[in-house]
Amino acid sequence: MDKLLKIFNLSLSAENISIDEIFMHLFESWNERKGSIVKYMIEVHGMFKGKSEDDMLIRQVLITYIKTLLLDSSLVVQKRAIVDMGPIVLVDMILDTLHVDYDNILKVVEEISMDDSVCEDVFVPIIYFISYLASDKNITKDFMKYLYAMETLINLDGIKKLFAKKYLWGLEKHSLKYVCHYGYTHDQSPCFLDGFLEVFIYPKSNMNDKVQIFYNKESVEIGAAMLDSYNNLNTLKKFLYGIILSLIVKNEKNKENFVRFVTKVYDENRDRKKISFDYTKVISDGYAYNLCSVLGEFCKKIVNKELDNLIDSEFIRFIDMNELYKDPGISKSFVTTMFFMKVEFLRFFYGSIIENARIYEHEYDEIQTMYDIRRDERYKEMLKILESRRATISFFLSPRSPLVQESNFLDFAINRVYLKYLKKYKDEHFDIILELKYITVEYMNKKVQENYLKFVEKLLNSEDHNVHIKKKALMVISTDRYFLNSSLFSSLIKYYNSINKSETDFYERYAIRQFVVDIFQKDKNENIKNMELSKQNIKFINFVIGDLEYLLSSGLNAIMNIKRIMKEIEEEKDKENIEKLKKELSSQKRIASGSMGVIKKVLNLVCILVQKSKKIFLTPEILNKFINILNY
Repeated sequence: MDKLLKIFNLSLSAENISIDEIFMHLFESWNERKGSIVKYMIEVHGMFKGKSEDDMLIRQVLITYIKTLLLDSSLVVQKRAIVDMGPIVLVDMILDTLHVDYDNILKVVEEISMDDSVCEDVFVPIIYFISYLASDKNITKDFMKYLYAMETLINLDGIKKLFAKKYLWGLEKHSLKYVCHYGYTHDQSPCFLDGFLEVFIYPKSNMNDKVQIFYNKESVEIGAAMLDSYNNLNTLKKFLYGIILSLIVKNEKNKENFVRFVTKVYDENRDRKKISFDYTKVISDGYAYNLCSVLGEFCKKIVNKELDNLIDSEFIRFIDMNELYKDPGISKSFVTTMFFMKVEFLRFFYGSIIENARIYEHEYDEIQTMYDIRRDERYKEMLKILESRRATISFFLSPRSPLVQESNFLDFAINRVYLKYLKKYKDEHFDIILELKYITVEYMNKKVQENYLKFVEKLLNSEDHNVHIKKKALMVISTDRYFLNSSLFSSLIKYYNSINKSETDFYERYAIRQFVVDIFQKDKNENIKNMELSKQNIKFINFVIGDLEYLLSSGLNAIMNIKRIMKEIEEEKDKENIEKLKKELSSQKRIASGSMGVIKKVLNLVCILVQKSKKIFLTPEILNKFINILNY
């Protein structure tokens, strides 16, 4: 005991004194200036590494008192802040992997975790606090130490057993003294994952706030920050996936807890599906993105091996996930849940990203115009902030963005699941998936598979889906050349003809029809040259000529208006009237430019039809319309 007395700096005789009495003297002599007694005792634990009876006894007693003091720090005189921290006082030591005695720290942690009577009360607050600390980091800062710490703790058997408890997954309320509440949960019971899911390029914020890592940076700096962010987001995803996987493998209770956690987050954040929502009442962009990425990892096997037979399509008809779990006839399999929740979180994240992209472009043009006119520094600062926000859009939607990794999942969802069970899904389930598919094809050089053409044909022939969702599907194949079979060609003609019933405004009609025109002109099978004489085909050509006639009329009228307005501007002396005329002139120029750009496409299609479909053109109805066109 002499060594222990010396370390404790106690002037006592080792004779006739018990080890407990030595510790009592230590506790009585402790004061606020000495810091945390628990940290001190852990350091002392590392000084007794021998196998002698004394060393083993001292280590055992140290562990006993450490556990006692972690649960009630007020037993010894310490600073108020240390007492208030309770078990959280261990966090700094657990995070400090470079500590010279880190192995000893982990040994103490493991010893405590083996005691079921204290494990929960000691380590649950620690787990939540580590998650809380991580939530304050952006993706370019040192967030890895928190992941390493969490991974270390979860790998301890005593701690791993705790995750059978629902409250750790945010599924039940609890009243543990030191648990931190943060993120979108507010006063609800948080999940231990919440903080890690907040780590992102920017914090939870209003969409008008600056993105610090891209703010006021040169393009080279932005590129470097994007590369770092891309790599770090991947690392975060893999670590979180690994942590969750280690908890749910061969553990049905934990697996169910994880599934319930995901569906609970989905249920509580449906507002993210809206075009506009209150950022303070839903999960952040980072949370949505990270959870979406983790779900993607769980979907990899079914995607790569095309195991769509494992997915129960009936799952998606449930709006309320709680109702879903009451229905005994529906598969609640892990695979099914992961797939559909992955789709939903793609919508949660990319839906807002795509909408923000449109908003930022519009706002940037407006503010740039104001700055050019007034040269006010406030507008210059607003432009810098918007540039930082636009950089985030570029990061997620550019050819080297994380979206590239979603390409296989998108193909699987469309070409396997949706193709097979098309009738069961509403338009909202296709919306974001098709928009993302278009982005990957148009800007990331991803190719369309043959099954996608089958999906398009099936969608076009479905009465359960509206023309706008069909338009999005067509946008994907309008960007390249494909071999269209006669059946798909016929479906495209029916679709073109049907637009007259659903849309009354010409430009709304043509905004949809233009993609059919593009597809026909790029068709490698050149079906347009082999059209038979039929009511459907006559109607189609009639509409095409009608569209061309309207475009010519609109374009020529706009040109005449341009000439008239330019003359009026020359003659007008009032400045206010001149400004009004200039605005009108800009409007007419847009109409003329838009009309003439489209006229070329339609005229080219008409020329092909004239050359290759003479039988149809000789019908009186078509011939009369065509003569009117020639008169232009």
